[in-house]
Amino acid sequence: MKKILFMSDVDGTLVDGGYIHPRVAEAAREFTARGHLFALATGRHKFSIGALCEQLPVNAPCIILAGAATYNSAAGTCENLFPMEEGVKAALARILAEYPAELAVQVFTARTQFNLRLNDFLRRHGIAEEVGKPDAPLSALQGEQILKLGFNCEDTAVLERCAAEFFSDKNRYEWHYSFRIGIEVCHPMAGKGNALRRLLEAGDVRADCIAVAGDSANDLPLFPCADVRFAPRDAAAEVLARADHVVAAAREGGVADALELLLKNA
Repeated sequence: MKKILFMSDVDGTLVDGGYIHPRVAEAAREFTARGHLFALATGRHKFSIGALCEQLPVNAPCIILAGAATYNSAAGTCENLFPMEEGVKAALARILAEYPAELAVQVFTARTQFNLRLNDFLRRHGIAEEVGKPDAPLSALQGEQILKLGFNCEDTAVLERCAAEFFSDKNRYEWHYSFRIGIEVCHPMAGKGNALRRLLEAGDVRADCIAVAGDSANDLPLFPCADVRFAPRDAAAEVLARADHVVAAAREGGVADALELLLKNA
């Protein structure tokens, strides 16, 4: 029997607003009971996928923080860290001083996450485990290894200007849209695709077939690593164009469709 690794993006692919469809949990349990591997690839930190890992049979290393780290759910440890250089803190100081309050600034470190500034959108629609963190001053980052930055603004021109001004040097930073009005910034060697390649090359994951699922442009780097690619039907157009199979939306349990198809063809 071929062993399959299925690696799924979280928000917009696996879950809708934090809700896991019962079909997905059932299909994932059947998938792993048949000897296959189930893992997550997300921009979230380990603390905000903990509940998912408890509800789902995650049995392989997960990619977290947009590929700036991996997460061993069995041991509860973050591994394969790619921290950004110390100078990024000076960039954050300038951004906070020069950019409007509507630009939310979140910092994800090897240890935890800090909200340097939230906006109304994130307070209403952000990931509960993240926006529930108290606001923190820039000085709180002293001694912290920064793995990922998150910026959110309903005026996307502000996002583009911020990225172009501070993070355009591809030798120092990699940035991408995580959703329509949010960008992530991390080390240039991070990224979901690079992280998956490292796991495979190191032998941390052993499988005969790699299947991935995603809905946004930041999931596309996973696609060249995979033998089978899935996208929910409400995914971004560029993701749908490169998917082998289109499944139901997250709120309808589309990941269950993907797992069932993989088992059928295993």
